[in-house]
Amino acid sequence: MRGLSENYVNARKTLYNINRVCTLNRMTFRNLTAVLAASVFLTGCSTTVTNLTPHSLPRNPNNVYPLEVEFSTSQKTIREDTLEGTVLFGQESYPMKRTPMLNNRFEAMVPIPASTNYIYYRYKFDYKYNKMPTPGESSRLSPTYQLEIVDR
Repeated sequence: MRGLSENYVNARKTLYNINRVCTLNRMTFRNLTAVLAASVFLTGCSTTVTNLTPHSLPRNPNNVYPLEVEFSTSQKTIREDTLEGTVLFGQESYPMKRTPMLNNRFEAMVPIPASTNYIYYRYKFDYKYNKMPTPGESSRLSPTYQLEIVDR
C-alpha cells in the first residue's frame, strides 16, 4: 500500500506544481505576443500594381500601343497629387497620364517598332509621402510583364 500512496503523492505534486504551470503560461504568452506583433507588422500597408493591358494586342499600323495600369495602396501617408506613373520599356521610359474619372488608373501610348513581336515592360510609380519634418520621396516598381504583338 505504501508504494501506491507514494505514486499518488508524486502525481499530485507534478499535477499541481505551480512553478511548472507558470513557466508554461509565460512561454505561451511570449509566443502569442510574438505572433500578434508579427501579424500587425506584416499587414500594415499594402500596395498593388495591377496590369490592365491584355497579354496580346493586334498589330497596329501606326505602331503605337496602349498600356494601362491601376495603382492601389492602403498607405494613408501617400500624397495622391504627387503620384506619377512611368512605363519602362527597354532603355526607354514613357510618362503615364491619369485616366479621366477613374481613381488611381494610368495609361500611356507606347511606340513599339514594327519588327518587334514581344516586349517586356514594367511600371514605376514615384510619389511623395508625409513624413516629419519634411515630406519623403519613394517609388514602387512592378514585376516585369510581357506583351505579344500579333499579326492579324
